[in-house]
Amino acid sequence: MAGYSGYSKSINALEAEDNDLFPASICAKKLGVSTAAIKEILRPSEWHHTSSWYNKPDYYDISNISDETLSKLKSFKKDDSVYEYQADVEWIEWSGSRRHPKANKFSAENILVTEKGCFYTFHLPDRDVRKKIDSNGTRVNRIWKKENSNAQID
Repeated sequence: MAGYSGYSKSINALEAEDNDLFPASICAKKLGVSTAAIKEILRPSEWHHTSSWYNKPDYYDISNISDETLSKLKSFKKDDSVYEYQADVEWIEWSGSRRHPKANKFSAENILVTEKGCFYTFHLPDRDVRKKIDSNGTRVNRIWKKENSNAQID
């Protein structure tokens, strides 16, 4: 059935929750593991619209999880690697109101970029900008140093 129950979830999302399908955050609370572990190890069963912005979160079935999968979820360690490099970057910053948003495009050349988890941090002369990897309008082109240009890439 189509439609919404208030402003929070679609009727289909509520029906999925009645059938023990939940978003990653709720699954994580029920199993006592991290949301990152749920998203990394389990496959989503379906997705549903939520909120007045029509978000599409994945729903996971945790009703028949094996002991082996549960132990993988509990032993999951998030990758906390930090990478730094020089890059040319482009990104969008939003201004205006929700009803009248305005996209402002920015770019910078040969700046230090720190990549940690699923975020970039652009170290500009006057401020730092944090953007999610793969966000719309964000482009990072690494600058390879001359001494690395003869290195073989496998």
